[in-house]
Amino acid sequence: MYPVSNAFLQKIRENTREYYWTGTITTTHGTRYTFQNADILKGSAYINHKSCSADEMELGSVNAAEMKITLFNNIDRYTLMDAEVRLTYHLRIDEDTVEDVPMGVFIVTEANRNIKTLELVGYDRMLLLDKEFSVTDMVGTPYQILHLMAEACGIVLEQSEQQIKALTNGTETFSIYTDNDIETWRDVLFYLAQAMCCFASFNREGKLELKQYGMDPVFEVNNTHRFTSSFSDFKTRYTAVSSTNLRTQMAEYYALETDDALTMNLGTNPMLQYGLEATRKRIIERILYKLAEFEYVPFDSTTIGNPALDVGDVIVNRGGHADEDSYYCITEYECRINGKQTLKGVGKNPRLASAKSKNDKNISGLINQAEENKIIYYKFVNAYDINVASTPTEVISIAYVAVEDTTAMFMAQVLIETTPDDEEEDVILKVTYKKGLEEETTFYPIETFKDGKHIMALLYPITVGQNTDNTFSVYMNIIGSGSALIKAGNIRATISGQGLAAGLNVWDGKITVEDEFSVFSWNVPGFTVERYVDYPSIVLKNPVRPSLTSEFGRVAFGQLVFKVNDLNENLNAEPMVRSFTVDYIYPPIYDDRYIEVVDNAFCLISDFYVPSSTEGTINYGRTSVLSINTEQFDSVGSIEVIKC
Repeated sequence: MYPVSNAFLQKIRENTREYYWTGTITTTHGTRYTFQNADILKGSAYINHKSCSADEMELGSVNAAEMKITLFNNIDRYTLMDAEVRLTYHLRIDEDTVEDVPMGVFIVTEANRNIKTLELVGYDRMLLLDKEFSVTDMVGTPYQILHLMAEACGIVLEQSEQQIKALTNGTETFSIYTDNDIETWRDVLFYLAQAMCCFASFNREGKLELKQYGMDPVFEVNNTHRFTSSFSDFKTRYTAVSSTNLRTQMAEYYALETDDALTMNLGTNPMLQYGLEATRKRIIERILYKLAEFEYVPFDSTTIGNPALDVGDVIVNRGGHADEDSYYCITEYECRINGKQTLKGVGKNPRLASAKSKNDKNISGLINQAEENKIIYYKFVNAYDINVASTPTEVISIAYVAVEDTTAMFMAQVLIETTPDDEEEDVILKVTYKKGLEEETTFYPIETFKDGKHIMALLYPITVGQNTDNTFSVYMNIIGSGSALIKAGNIRATISGQGLAAGLNVWDGKITVEDEFSVFSWNVPGFTVERYVDYPSIVLKNPVRPSLTSEFGRVAFGQLVFKVNDLNENLNAEPMVRSFTVDYIYPPIYDDRYIEVVDNAFCLISDFYVPSSTEGTINYGRTSVLSINTEQFDSVGSIEVIKC
């Protein structure tokens, strides 16, 4: 909330108030016009600002505040394109005091002339960030990136470096490389704000700031100040975060120990793609812990108005059918000039979040998901020889994922060599299909083969449901006598179709165990064995890391040459120190006129030199070249340049 006095807050809570609006228009040429409350056409003007563009909470939003106003004046509309409009709300506290509240700075994008009026439409300075992002790659802290953005777009930052560092992930170093989908600086701001668990907005003075959602209420709205209101019967809260990793092509899922609410999807944020896996995990978990702090009741109300309220403010609603123990976050407000104010807070119901396993939620975040007219293939080739006998033997197993209701097609060609027990007999081969653990009991392909090599073709349509991971298996067995051999690499099978997901290259957590035992006889007349039952046990064991040691003799180094590479003026490099240790038994030979040993390290006696520098030219910018005469030395190990 804009900082106002206690007297302002007290006056705004009263049933009646005395106020008025004023404004200024400044053209790009510096011409300034002022207008008063009487110049504003009644019911024509409003200010709308939102931090979420959809019906649920968002991180990283970069929405521009909108202004629309109709004035009684004769200003030439052709001079107002890109003009700056400032609006101010004035509240009379007492007979001698009027408190002013700035309502924002807007850039005119549309000026329409009517017979007696001029209609202006404008947005705040967020439009200035719609500037091409021409930087090929960038590395820096959030403040460094924001500072570079401010210089490139001509805006002013509201927060200091220390204030930015105090935000979530404010001290991290983020990287943007060439391979990204960033087009404008506004895109950069979106991804940066999202990585810091913030949303971005321009304040009432036209300065950029990053804001975070919290749980500290700033204002109470009584039922006597609400004309209409609607409150949800649930609280929006988050216990998980999903972020797509471009390297693994998967949406990684991070959750609290008790994961019973909504999941915030961060998408494919390019600032979360590079660096160590531990760094990515640390950044995303900080976002998760910050998100888990708040829970809001979604609402929608029309009030008498408090122009000091901002998006992101938390309020308390009193009286009527409002829950007085809950908190309400303003994600959108519309302030009608000389009229009512509408407050809105969006959010989804956590009870609608289906209870899925971690693997299910990873599936739902696959990048290469179903696309119209795109067919995905899952392939299988047997890696070892398979002997087929009278007992059903698994010969094919394909795991696949469906992200929508669809029909997939299984096809296979099997090169098989059959051997009958008697040369005059045939080998009858039976095929059994299984979807997961379910056997297809209505369709059993059967082939009859002579002695020799054959090709067996298989085809089976599979109906699968949305957002499921599945396994399709093929078993073969001999009916009667004989045997069959399938050599390694002689099965080529696929499952294909639309609505499938590619990129399933991670272990899904399933372990399949099979146990084979030899046939034994049952010699009790009149009794048969229906089935055998076993109860496997699972024991968790920690892996034992082998201890490896290796000894080697003394390593001799020849003459070492140290070289300073040419510096590229476009790079912003940190100083690097390279060193090596010399065996103390065989100390090196050095000239003590130029080298001294300090704390067991070789140091150049810097007082011996008087450096001088001359200015040179490059493609752009300025540079200064420091020349050091090294002809007097046999060799120079390293040169250190310290900026003062």
